[in-house]
Amino acid sequence: MTGCANFFLCFNPQGWYRTSDHLFGAVRDMTKHHLYSTEDIKKTYESIQNHIRTKHIILNYSKNAGDIRKVALEGLDLSKVERVLDLGCGYGFFTESLDGLLKKGTLILGMDLIDENNRDSFLTTVEGMGYRGEFIAENASSIKTMGDSSFDLIIASYSLYFFPYLIDEIARILSREGIFIAVTHTEYSLQEVIQMIPRCIEGLGLIPPDEILISRLFRTFSMENGEGQLAPYFEETEKIVFENSLTFPSEKVNDCIEYLEQKKHLLFKDIEASYPERMDDIISSFYRDILAFAQKGERIALTKDDVVFRCHKPREAKSLKGLNKQRLFCCYCGSSLTQAEIEGKLRDHCPHCETVFYENPLPVASSIVVNEAREVLLVKRKNEPYGGMWCLPIGFAETGEEIRDAALRELREETGIRGSIKRLIDVDTIDNYFYGSMAIITYEAEATGGTLRPGDDACDAYYFPLTDLPPLAWSSNRKALDIYIELNRDTWAMVDSFKQLFPDIDTKEGLAPEVEKQKKFLSNVLTKMIGRDLEEISRNWAEDVQSIAPALTPHLETLLTMNRKVLRSVQVWLKGTSQAIDFDEFLKKGKTLSDLDIPLPDVLNAMALSRKSIWMHVVKKKILSSPLEIYTTLELNNQIIFLYDKINYYLTAGYFKE
Repeated sequence: MTGCANFFLCFNPQGWYRTSDHLFGAVRDMTKHHLYSTEDIKKTYESIQNHIRTKHIILNYSKNAGDIRKVALEGLDLSKVERVLDLGCGYGFFTESLDGLLKKGTLILGMDLIDENNRDSFLTTVEGMGYRGEFIAENASSIKTMGDSSFDLIIASYSLYFFPYLIDEIARILSREGIFIAVTHTEYSLQEVIQMIPRCIEGLGLIPPDEILISRLFRTFSMENGEGQLAPYFEETEKIVFENSLTFPSEKVNDCIEYLEQKKHLLFKDIEASYPERMDDIISSFYRDILAFAQKGERIALTKDDVVFRCHKPREAKSLKGLNKQRLFCCYCGSSLTQAEIEGKLRDHCPHCETVFYENPLPVASSIVVNEAREVLLVKRKNEPYGGMWCLPIGFAETGEEIRDAALRELREETGIRGSIKRLIDVDTIDNYFYGSMAIITYEAEATGGTLRPGDDACDAYYFPLTDLPPLAWSSNRKALDIYIELNRDTWAMVDSFKQLFPDIDTKEGLAPEVEKQKKFLSNVLTKMIGRDLEEISRNWAEDVQSIAPALTPHLETLLTMNRKVLRSVQVWLKGTSQAIDFDEFLKKGKTLSDLDIPLPDVLNAMALSRKSIWMHVVKKKILSSPLEIYTTLELNNQIIFLYDKINYYLTAGYFKE
């Protein structure tokens, strides 16, 4: 804590710190929202030598020969900067690129969890450039104790994904003319090796997690969502994409493994928690797979696209008190309130009447309305907070109002669109400088009527493509839309495939979340496919029959006639008009096949191949595997099996008919 004390003594006279009563709140919140603990971070970053070695590996094997630090600083006039904060500074990786860009004597404060070695290295770097240096070994949440407009330049280089919930605090402590620079990854960073981990786990007979934890870390603040998270707090945000990959020739595979070894704890943290006794086996399997790939002479290419966000003009959040006002007096007896640690949290408390004031999140309802062009309905906010920014139709639920009804009311008031709720998408709790704590409940809704027109708190309403959204006012809206997109990804892929096959098909039922509607849609697609490609399916089936049961070749034309009848029966069956199928025809066909001395087992095998040929044709037409899983889930395949069993029954009965 020596560094923290020195910082307080040096800078408190300039008003950089808030009063001490806020310190408890900051310290208490230090562990909120973290995917990785302090110990996890230390395991990865505590060795400066490893950190420097990682930097050299990146420089040696990057496809992009540029220096992202220079890209981040290019064109900026930093001559008037007097106070700099480097969040997650490490040994001074980014700070060293400020050499010659600041005036001599500029103060640079480094903040990092890891004290050992980092402090000395950072201060040596800063002082060697002719600047003044300070170092605090603290969690980033300590910035909550700092005063407004404390810094002219704030840097978060590959660190903000550990604390994106502090963006509002970063904006608060940045001067009006200051600059905030954030460098981060794409959410697809290292996807090639991340995707290998579940396969390695499954190969050992273990169950992998649904998602590797580091993927969630990259998504907390990324190239894809960073601009939306920054926009509520800065009037201007520049986005500079640094396209890159790490490409290791096969003979340099050991450097690739060394690079991944430095990130081992981030890659395997959640796996280690589930299978601590099997970690050696899992990691060995992981590296063996990489070595095996290299031994084929293949280059190893890892996604390493990065991005720089340069943020200017922090919004005046500190002057907008909104509804998030501090309670001063007891509403029951009028006495002044104090704060006390009660049930593990700092709460307003009346020492006179002993009333404890519990803070509960305000209930907020929002809705996702998407048209058939996959465009989502957004509204532009008229008022603060975040006036002029876009968001989902959203608002507070009123007393006695169902949350679902509140979502539909806000949709109607802000867009003029009437709707109905389809399903719940997300529930998210956030802390907002204007309103305080809020619980945002987001539904998917279907437009059922009305005319699109902005109203109430909205000055505009517009449908935006889901692939090209503007920055959104509320991070919860972005989170809910990401969930919505993920829920529909496979279905959209399926529908797109079907649309290529049948441009005239109505996809509305396929996009419905209701199982029965999806079943109807998929049945329609399969029926159309069989009708259009009946001859092609039959020819492919005949080739399989000749290959597997060559004794049937002399009777192939007879069997082809029967198979065409079977496929047409599948069409009728899927349409739900099974009474139109004349099963006596299959009884007669069985008698005919028996008279031709065609063995019954061979006929039944041919029928099994007939059913298989339908699904093989689906695969051949490049309809994804996920639709096949949906078919099975919706029991369409079971329906077809039942039909084939019934046909086989009548064919068999024909063999024994006198």
